[in-house]
Amino acid sequence: MLVKALCLLITALTNLVCCRPPASAKTVSSKEDKIQAENPLTDVNLDIISQITVLATTSYLLLMILADYFQDIPAIQQLCILKSWHIAVVILNIASVLLRRWSYKTLDRFFTYQLTIRPGHQLVKTGPYRYLRHPSYTGLLVNFVGTFGFIYYEGLWDVFVAFATRIAAYFVHHKTPMLSTIALLSPFSPHVAGAGFPDITLGLSSGVWLILIFTALFIYLMWARIVVEEEMLRRHFKAEWDTYAKARWRIIPFVF
Repeated sequence: MLVKALCLLITALTNLVCCRPPASAKTVSSKEDKIQAENPLTDVNLDIISQITVLATTSYLLLMILADYFQDIPAIQQLCILKSWHIAVVILNIASVLLRRWSYKTLDRFFTYQLTIRPGHQLVKTGPYRYLRHPSYTGLLVNFVGTFGFIYYEGLWDVFVAFATRIAAYFVHHKTPMLSTIALLSPFSPHVAGAGFPDITLGLSSGVWLILIFTALFIYLMWARIVVEEEMLRRHFKAEWDTYAKARWRIIPFVF
């Protein structure tokens, strides 16, 4: 259990580091910088992500410590079990942090959390930017999916389903008609379709679906930002940007 806890803490720490901006991002000359407005619906607040990670990790660790008191709930018991894919996530997350910090160092003062054109702005072609247009996003994507998967897949999501199913089963027999009806109609009720919450849908477990949905949502938010960012760079650098972009993949080498 100690090794599993250590892996969880390392995973969470890498996420917090990935969400932390470089010191250069705080060096802003407001009169000279040209800041591109973003859609607030697609602007991911990394501070909130960090807080959620801390809360989820703390909850995970507490459940691991209290696992002996929940012997009848397999979902909590499995939190203490270290699996090979957990170690793979830790390795990938460490690599993602190194890639993101490398991107910070390479861009230096040109790396900002806001989409910004700074005085003397240049297209950086060294470090990870020799191969990718947005290597820091690559690191962020790998880290977010890895962290989310570690915490929720065969983890907190299964615990949530277990407790929600028990609560729904209790309220089905509640004396208050409204609560009883709501519980009966909820997907967690054991009386719905005679089985309750479906663990397998289209051949995939609910945990896998959760990871797929999260990944798709994160890629969408990232793509929405990339579109705005690349248009800003195209307007500023014109033909130089087109030449630069043609020689590099956006996020994933040889794929996209």
